[in-house]
Amino acid sequence: MPIPHKQIKNLMKSDMYQDNNNPLHDQVCRVTGTWFQDYADKLDENNELKKPTENKNICFKAGYLDDEIIRRNIPEIKHHEGVKNFAYKDTKGIVTAGAGLNVDNFDKYNGLNWIHLDTGQKATPEEIKTDYQYIKNAPSGNYHADYYKEYTTFRLSDDDINKQMTGHLKNDLGQIRKTIPIFDGLPAPLQDVIMDIQYNTGHIERFPKFIQAIYHKDVRGMVEESHRKDVSEERNQAMATKILQNEDWEY
Repeated sequence: MPIPHKQIKNLMKSDMYQDNNNPLHDQVCRVTGTWFQDYADKLDENNELKKPTENKNICFKAGYLDDEIIRRNIPEIKHHEGVKNFAYKDTKGIVTAGAGLNVDNFDKYNGLNWIHLDTGQKATPEEIKTDYQYIKNAPSGNYHADYYKEYTTFRLSDDDINKQMTGHLKNDLGQIRKTIPIFDGLPAPLQDVIMDIQYNTGHIERFPKFIQAIYHKDVRGMVEESHRKDVSEERNQAMATKILQNEDWEY
């Protein structure tokens, strides 16, 4: 859903837009610039919409079932996390697989349905143990995930990756609801931002200023406090855009 016109106008009055030194200035300028390009033919000489719009989308209202929340989040989380069907080490040296799934603990690693690349047969517990130790002992650093392909001949199926993601996201929902009791009443795009942060960090509770901004309906605060240093600018931009998509903050 496009960002509402009134939200764009409010955004352009904010320090994020007005102050060139604001760390979010460039990001907000890209959002507003893209909006005006897309809506150029719908604006009058005063940059007002030619006709009043009532673009309320019932899909943005609360009440989604868990399955729907998970279904709509899997594709985007896959996009931002990247998907690998083998084990590798991330830049922090954490053993990872699938869509950014932390399997640095052997019990987690052993719980995956590892299949031999050449034979398609399920790996035995002893083989999995040996494979895990081999990956753990592999070099750590700024290696691309594909670097670790030579360290393992075990793979995960697409179905298993989706299954693991679904289980991960279900657990995430439980943690989110403990930390943010009003979660189910929030607009869907804001729910998705929360889900992304929880999946990526495992600790939505470590973003107290973001949570406070949600309760205060502080849009600027939400944008600023959802920004993470350890993720791509594309991902941060996507989350900011989701926050700004809300037509109103009636929750």
